[in-house]
Amino acid sequence: MFKKKNSVSCKGSKKKPSLKEDAMNTLTRLQEDFSPIDSDVICGRGRRCFNHRGNVKFRNTILAYLTRYKAAETKAQKSNIICEIIDLVRKDSPNGGFVKKDEPSGRWFEVRQEMRRLKNYDLLSSRY
Repeated sequence: MFKKKNSVSCKGSKKKPSLKEDAMNTLTRLQEDFSPIDSDVICGRGRRCFNHRGNVKFRNTILAYLTRYKAAETKAQKSNIICEIIDLVRKDSPNGGFVKKDEPSGRWFEVRQEMRRLKNYDLLSSRY
C-alpha cells in the first residue's frame, strides 16, 4: 500500500490533513498589495477567473500543446509537456503565474507546482 506524503499533520500525530489544510500547504502568500496582472492565471471558478486575460491566454496555450499531448505515449512525456506549459506561464509573470485569492482575508497566494500540474492535467485531459 502506498503512503501519501505529508500524512503526518502536527507534532507526530498520524491524523491525515484536511483538504483545506492540504490546499493551504500548496500556497505561498504574496505581498499585501498584490493584484493579478494580464499574464497571471487566476485559479478558481466563475466568470472573473474564466475571462481574465491570463486565463484566456493559458487556455490558448493549452490548445497549442494539445496535439503533442495527445501524441505522447508515456506518462513521463505528458508530464514534460505539462512542465513546459507551466514554465511558459511562470516566465511571463514575476509572481509565478498561477495565483489564487483567499476571499475571507482578501489576500492573494501563489499556487505551487503540485496544484499547477493538476490544473494543467485537468485542462489537457478534458480536451479529448
